[in-house]
Amino acid sequence: MTAKLHSPLALRILLWLWCAILLLVAGFPLLWMALSALRAPGDLLAVPPRLFTTPSLFWLREVFEKTEAWRWFTNSAIVALGTAAVNMFLGSLAAYGLTRFRFWGRDAITVGVLFVYIIPPIMIFLPLYVALDNLGLTNSYPGAILAHTILTLPFCLWLMQSFFRGIPGELDEAAVVDGASLWQVYRLIILPLAAPGVLSVGILAFIISWSEYLFSSAIMTRGEMKTIPIALGEMATSAHAPWGEIMVLGALTALPVLLLFTLIQRWFVQGITAGAVKG
Repeated sequence: MTAKLHSPLALRILLWLWCAILLLVAGFPLLWMALSALRAPGDLLAVPPRLFTTPSLFWLREVFEKTEAWRWFTNSAIVALGTAAVNMFLGSLAAYGLTRFRFWGRDAITVGVLFVYIIPPIMIFLPLYVALDNLGLTNSYPGAILAHTILTLPFCLWLMQSFFRGIPGELDEAAVVDGASLWQVYRLIILPLAAPGVLSVGILAFIISWSEYLFSSAIMTRGEMKTIPIALGEMATSAHAPWGEIMVLGALTALPVLLLFTLIQRWFVQGITAGAVKG
C-alpha cells in the first residue's frame, strides 16, 4: 500500500530529473555561447576553459564598431517580418477558403500542399533562383521574402487548416443570415477566433526565415544585403575564425527568437495544440 502511494511521487521525480537532463544537454551550448560572448579576449580560449569569468563587452564593441552588424540584423528583420506577414495573410485566406467552401479540386489542393511541404528545399533551389533572377528580384527584399514564403507557406497552410476546421461553421451561417458578406465573415468573425493559430504560423515563419541560409546565400549576394546567417557563415575561414565575434552574433541571433517565445508563448502553445487536437 505504501509503495503504491509513493510510486506517483517517484515517477514525478524521475520525470523532472529527465527533463532537467534534457534541458542541460540542449541548453548548455546556448549558455556557453552567451558566456563566451561576454568573455575578455584572454579568457575566451583559456586552457582549461572556465565556465564563469569577469564579464567584458569587448567582443560586443568589436562587432558593432568594426562590422556591419546593424545592417545584417536590419536585413534579417525585414525579410523575416515580411515572410511572417505574408504567411499569416495568405495562409489565413487560403485556409478559410479550403475549410469553408466546397469546390472541385479542394481535396487535391490540400494533399498537394502537404506533398509540396515534404519536398526537400534543395530540389527547388535552382529553378527558384533562375525564376527570381529572370524577374530581377535577386538582391532585393521582395525576392528574399518571396523565396522564404515559398519555403514556409505549405507547412503554415497545412497547420492553419487544422485550426480553422475547429471553428464551428454555424458561426459563418449565422453571420451570412444577418447580412454579412464573406469578407466580413472572414475579417470580423473567423480571423479573431483563429488569432492564436495565425499567430503561431507567424512565429514559425519568422523563425524559419530568420535562420534560413541556403536560399538567402544565393539570393542576397551583395554585401549590403547580407542577412545574419550569411554573415556568420562567411566569418570563419580556413585561415582565421574570430570566435569572439561569432559568439556575439550567435547569441544576438538567438535572442529575438527567445524573447518572442517568452512574450507570446501562451498564444503559440494554444495555437499549436488547438490545431493538432481539433484537426
